Amino acid sequence: MVTYCLLILKVEDLVDTESIQAMTNKNFMSSVGIGTQTPHSKVILDVSSKTKAFRPPVMTTTERDAISSPAEGSVIYNTSTNVLNFYNGSAWGAV
Repeated sequence: MVTYCLLILKVEDLVDTESIQAMTNKNFMSSVGIGTQTPHSKVILDVSSKTKAFRPPVMTTTERDAISSPAEGSVIYNTSTNVLNFYNGSAWGAV
């Protein structure tokens, strides 16, 4: 038998109000690193590995075409065609 417990806390219960105000005044658009302690300052996501590859979202052509208003620069791996697809702002194309 599995037992579940739901715990609900307000942020105010965990951090004092002054700290919350200080956090909301900071720019959270900093770099994030996976596999690195020092992500490059000019990128939002810096992924580094010597033994693993990067895998973008995987979907079929039908699933890709169901994305409402994809962002320019979006990339997916298309399992219908087995190639990367790139959205140039007006159409999807193979890379």
